[in-house]
Amino acid sequence: MEYVEYFAETPFGLKLRENFDLVGFDPRGVGHSTQVHGVDDPVPYTAIVAPETVSEYVQLTTTVQDYAAQCTEKSGSLLEHVSTMDVVRDMELIRRTLGEGKLNDIGLSYGTKIGAPYADEYPEEVRAMVLDGVPPLRSQSWG
Repeated sequence: MEYVEYFAETPFGLKLRENFDLVGFDPRGVGHSTQVHGVDDPVPYTAIVAPETVSEYVQLTTTVQDYAAQCTEKSGSLLEHVSTMDVVRDMELIRRTLGEGKLNDIGLSYGTKIGAPYADEYPEEVRAMVLDGVPPLRSQSWG
């Protein structure tokens, strides 16, 4: 939400506003929505890299399982409703609720991970989309 407020006043945002309304939303589990709560100290989880040995793979798996267990303990059933595809469906509901014929989307950072599967799921509803990264292919799962 704060990013849209900031972006709206940038030179690019001001130019876009000449022809478009800017609409932002908090994806499920973040910002002003009901937030997912994870670990108390995220630092040990920030240095995770791709494993190169079986031992590193086992350590990574254990670390990820520990992280997931702590999130489940703190957020419970909310986790069942905060997937990327849940957010993609929310975007479609927002588009329809606003009465927009087609979606124009600028997806930055996590917005790319939301925008790409939106285009995959609702290709006929996309007019224009700008994404600043390349997420994994659908066959690799959107989460």
